[in-house]
Amino acid sequence: MGDAEHDVMLAISTRSALARVAALPPAQAEVILLRIVADLPVDEVAGIVGRRKGAVRALQHRALRRLAREMPDGAAEGFVGRQARLNPLPPQ
Repeated sequence: MGDAEHDVMLAISTRSALARVAALPPAQAEVILLRIVADLPVDEVAGIVGRRKGAVRALQHRALRRLAREMPDGAAEGFVGRQARLNPLPPQ
């Protein structure tokens, strides 16, 4: 694939990912943006959002599980931890 094609595919993937994050509940979206996109540590995110570290971890976990459920079969492999695969959220 040429550079232009690669750039377009990357832009489409990025827009798609951001749209999925935007569809999350606001608290989950905020944590995902800070933890994954901004690559901030849990304690720093906790201070920013005014929640405890455990709450930040729980919000991140729930958000990743929700995002993984929306991905095509097999695409989410390794996306979330073992616990999420063992205890999936019920459909909403």
